[in-house]
Amino acid sequence: APAHLEGLALQWLQSLLGVPADHQGLFSPGGSVANLVGLGAARQAAYEARGVDPAADGIDGPGRIYASVEAHHTIARSAAVLGLGRNSVHPIPIDDRQRVDVAAIAISGTTAYVGVAAPGGDNPNRGLRIVSVANPSSPSLQGQLLNDTRIFGLKIYKNYLLGVSNSIPAEAAILHVWNISSPANPTHLVSTSWLDSTRVGLAGDAIF
Repeated sequence: APAHLEGLALQWLQSLLGVPADHQGLFSPGGSVANLVGLGAARQAAYEARGVDPAADGIDGPGRIYASVEAHHTIARSAAVLGLGRNSVHPIPIDDRQRVDVAAIAISGTTAYVGVAAPGGDNPNRGLRIVSVANPSSPSLQGQLLNDTRIFGLKIYKNYLLGVSNSIPAEAAILHVWNISSPANPTHLVSTSWLDSTRVGLAGDAIF
């Protein structure tokens, strides 16, 4: 009877929310299990897009989870349980309203640049990640830079990538400029002290 009631309640929700009939769902006892199930479903879909069935054969390579720096600790725990590893979780900065800060992500063609800003401590998930999004359903890491710094604001100006970092542990704001004529292989041009610890802006040819 409980299984029947669960199925019936899910059908009601499916109808109310307009979820396609061939989709399935379940109720979880709490947030921890919900995170695990959700990430498990995402892992299955992402690896199937690469021709791999992780539920049957395991994973054939590392995956990545991008989440807010405020993400619950069970995200990392779920990543470990799912075989992705805790270090596969890459924290993205947030704005003053606790939203993922889209200023920490910049895209040029089929290459995305992602600023990663894990908090203090011995955490490898910091720096600038270079990600190919040529296949949006299966992004792939191309490289990473500045692994000892927290990267915040990112902007693209012509063939240049601008980014602000806070070094660890000094917390000094630094503006970096890379040439991205070769998108997957940025060339670092200059670093200079910067007033704003999390932002860089553009207005015409002016940087502020």
